[in-house]
Amino acid sequence: MVADRVVIESAGKVRGLSGTVGSAVFDILNYAFLGLLGVLAVFPFLEIIQISLSDPAHVTPDLRYHLSTWAQTASLDIYEFILGWSKTLIGLGNSVKYAFFGIAISLTLNTLVAYPLSKKRLHFRGPVVVFVAFTMFFSGGLIPTYLLVRALGMLDTMWALVLPTAFSAWHMIMMRTFFEQVPAEMEDAAHMDGANDVFVLARIYVPLSKALYAAMALYFFVITWNSWFHALVYLQDIAKYPIQLVMRNFILEGHRAHEITNLPFYKGYYLDDPAVQKILNAALMVVTIIPIIAIYPFAQKYLIKGTMIGAIKG
Repeated sequence: MVADRVVIESAGKVRGLSGTVGSAVFDILNYAFLGLLGVLAVFPFLEIIQISLSDPAHVTPDLRYHLSTWAQTASLDIYEFILGWSKTLIGLGNSVKYAFFGIAISLTLNTLVAYPLSKKRLHFRGPVVVFVAFTMFFSGGLIPTYLLVRALGMLDTMWALVLPTAFSAWHMIMMRTFFEQVPAEMEDAAHMDGANDVFVLARIYVPLSKALYAAMALYFFVITWNSWFHALVYLQDIAKYPIQLVMRNFILEGHRAHEITNLPFYKGYYLDDPAVQKILNAALMVVTIIPIIAIYPFAQKYLIKGTMIGAIKG
């Protein structure tokens, strides 16, 4: 009996040691794999930054860059050239304005729809939810939307970019799912003290949803910031163009540099020179993506938490 117990205890220790070693090996391999993926994800962006800092004079005919001379010739001249273009700063200001109003209106609309739909006492709650979910799979299309925007007198205004995409069925459903998790006792206590639904929404539900709002605000910001097609369709005034559309036109005008007499040269080169085009395109990508990269680290924890609490019903 004693011998059997010793064998069993020894086997248990061996299994425990084996489990510890296995966990350590798994962690090492997991970190190595994820680290490799991280490097592969960052490397293209670092290459774009390197190209944007290059000098056209050190670019070979096959558009390769001499790393040996890159450190001595790298400069921020291309960014000074881009930001010195009068339309660039206007486009940045327009994009910030559209993103701010877009986030504010989107969060407000989605909240005002999600809150009542989270209450089982709402009449015809089911058909309304089905109707909203229907819009996730079917839409009127570009032409009916354009005709509606024109009929409402919103062409060539900020509202043509903000209002048509303000409501999101997917984000509303996420928000409604989270609202349904809030304990009903909190709302009942507030109603007993004389609070109405507006007070309950503003003082209970909204403060409890800060992480969710932060995640959705980041989603809306990325969508609004990267949008250029709607601006191309609805805006005629160049002074109202967002940065994405300004950069697109900058690239197109660069390809037609010989045809445009008032477009400045870059270091004595036409903008349709292949080397300058590659450097210019890389710099434009960096300019447009920097705001998103700058915001994401501050919103990352809210993004993860907000996505989880809005998607999982406990």
